[in-house]
Amino acid sequence: MKRIAVLGATNIDISGSSEERIIHGDSNIGRVRMTPGGVGHNIALNLALLGARPSFITSIGSDGFSTVLREHLQRHFSLDDLMVQDGPSGVYLYLSEKGGEMYAAVNDMSINERIGFSYIKEHGNTIAQADIVIIDANFPSSAIEAALKLAKGTVIADSVSASKVERLRNLLGYITVLKPNRMELEYLSGMKADSLENAIKASERVIEMGAGSVLVTLGGDGSCLVKRDGYLFQPPFEADKRNMTGAGDAFVAGFAFGLSETGDERSALLYASASAKIAIESDETVSPLM
Repeated sequence: MKRIAVLGATNIDISGSSEERIIHGDSNIGRVRMTPGGVGHNIALNLALLGARPSFITSIGSDGFSTVLREHLQRHFSLDDLMVQDGPSGVYLYLSEKGGEMYAAVNDMSINERIGFSYIKEHGNTIAQADIVIIDANFPSSAIEAALKLAKGTVIADSVSASKVERLRNLLGYITVLKPNRMELEYLSGMKADSLENAIKASERVIEMGAGSVLVTLGGDGSCLVKRDGYLFQPPFEADKRNMTGAGDAFVAGFAFGLSETGDERSALLYASASAKIAIESDETVSPLM
């Protein structure tokens, strides 16, 4: 089994799911839940459930949430790569409408801004010895750069959001596979990605900027792995949509797991799409059925 290292955020997800379309400025009937989350966490946990044994380099705070997070993490991962900092843990607060589509979200990931070069260097062997390194853009640019320079295997970078993809702009040359969604791709490339054809053109622009390849998710239009010599397209699997949050994280995990198991990008894309389907059909951000 290939060694996989994941570097990224762990936080508490607080989700509000409305039973109907959200009425702005009003109190909406629905469900409120609190669960461990974070892009890096979700990717690592999906990988663990798929059968991989990823190393997970992450950080939590020293507040009440940290007790919940620590107990959760130790059930799935070694805590050797865990950094505990004074202050509040990360929190991701989001609202979704009937059908699982996100309405709005607010994230407080300030804890990750204190992760620096020394912390990354401390875990340098874990990063350097991994066959696949997955990193999310919640870490500050300096930490991301340090990790990318240490990595010797395949590097998959999740751009996280349109506001955070900027952290990867000057580091694209170190990235084997950049994984944006449509909005993040448009922000980074400066081009429209409102169709498959335009998404391919925008991805080719990002490759010209330095990325090895671009793995873009297009929601209901499927996904596409764009390379210098062509592209692979994967239509989405039909799914009973329950919760769209976490689908992208499951997609990344599925792609990495498929790549580690088969070494074949087409197969990896199938693993990714199947993993996203499982996530979409679950009430949980990370489906226990993974």
